[in-house]
Amino acid sequence: MMDQNSYSDNTNISSDFIGPVLFLDIDGVLNDETFLQRCKSLDQEIDPKKVSLLNHIINKTGCRTILSSSWRSQGLNEVQRKLEKVGFNHQLDGCTPLLEERTPGGIFFAARRGDEIGSWIYAHGGMQTKAVCILDDEDVSPLEQHRVPCSFSKGLTDHEANLAIKKLLRGNFAL
Repeated sequence: MMDQNSYSDNTNISSDFIGPVLFLDIDGVLNDETFLQRCKSLDQEIDPKKVSLLNHIINKTGCRTILSSSWRSQGLNEVQRKLEKVGFNHQLDGCTPLLEERTPGGIFFAARRGDEIGSWIYAHGGMQTKAVCILDDEDVSPLEQHRVPCSFSKGLTDHEANLAIKKLLRGNFAL
């Protein structure tokens, strides 16, 4: 596994920040099956209605937003640009590392997203974080208790947005 300090995550969070942190997936959160089918011909990948819900979460909680989506391989600035194009009015504050592991046979495979999020938390003061919420449509073990599950069929809805707000305001993060 990659060393926690050997990646550049472009994080805009000072080491003494203890506020809430939101880890953001995109596919299955800021888009969904129906939206992607409907907008395929428009070359649009992110649903502005779901971005509005994301803005609402950030406005209500003051959380920092860390990109944990596979979209981070496009680069933080490019994802920021795509989000702003559909109404995102905040700043992505960084991204989780792309961790890879190698089998004894030399085959590379991606680490679990929960491990990548855990690596980011560890590298940024871990236990000082006030609250953590993970918006994702996939399992994020070993941090599943911090996930607000979205589904690829619906993406982020009012219900999940309200759950995320409660989780981020509750402030009882523990690994």
